[in-house]
Amino acid sequence: MDKPVSVRRSAGFTLLELLLAISLSALLLSVLAYASSTISTQWSRQNDLLQDDVELALYLLRLERSLQGMYPYTYRREGETQSLLLVKGSEDSLTWVSTLSPGRMGMLNVWRLRNSEAGILLDRAPLAGGFSEETMNWGGVERVPGFAAIKIRYASVSKIDKHLEWIDKWPSQSEGETAKELPRAVHISFYRQKQVAQEQHADLDLMALIKAVTPQA
Repeated sequence: MDKPVSVRRSAGFTLLELLLAISLSALLLSVLAYASSTISTQWSRQNDLLQDDVELALYLLRLERSLQGMYPYTYRREGETQSLLLVKGSEDSLTWVSTLSPGRMGMLNVWRLRNSEAGILLDRAPLAGGFSEETMNWGGVERVPGFAAIKIRYASVSKIDKHLEWIDKWPSQSEGETAKELPRAVHISFYRQKQVAQEQHADLDLMALIKAVTPQA
């Protein structure tokens, strides 16, 4: 009797199987490359946002400390005998003297914060040898990141009922151009859009309590 002949299959891959394996490998590599690119882009974006947040937090922390260290510095204009308190503020800008002096411990600095076409600007000058608007040596102007405009208010004690009220100018209208004391607090609203005059909620609020209010006798 004839025995059935067994046909042994080749141990290698067929051409179809090789093409299928190559196609699947290419598809897998494409998916991995896309996923890697997406993750890298998201990581880079999150890293940039984190750096921006850190930079903004440092600006706000320094600004808050400078306002808390507001100092009632008095000076006299040339040819005048009356002492003036060096502080002037509106809704758009504020100039003040602070005990915070980065890099110059123990010195007073004049600080300026203001709205401008370029955004919110902050700069300072060392108060050495007295104050003079003509001879102030202002340092490099810095732009506060992340926002386009500010609105500033000042806390004052009402002379009528002695309660705390917020006003938009310092010195107040009743005091004219001469301030007798510093505001009790400063409140700054930050806006991402420049249309500050419109009624809108601030994107961020900062309030600093002033430690020293009146000049020393």
